[in-house]
Amino acid sequence: MFDDNDNVVMGKKLGGEYYEVAILIAHAPTASLFIKDANRKNMNDDVGSHIIWFREYFVYCNLSLSKEKAS
Repeated sequence: MFDDNDNVVMGKKLGGEYYEVAILIAHAPTASLFIKDANRKNMNDDVGSHIIWFREYFVYCNLSLSKEKAS
């Protein structure tokens, strides 16, 4: 996840409204993207690449923090 204001991803500037995220696995491969471009329409098109994602729809899970709280 990145939000560097100098980066442009999929034609949109990061920061404020958007994050850049890496897609490693598509749990719902045919799910439509919020923001599409000429080559990427659904989640399966994005596996292995970076896309732009709305901040309000992003959930960040820090597993190391969760482990510390459990102990």
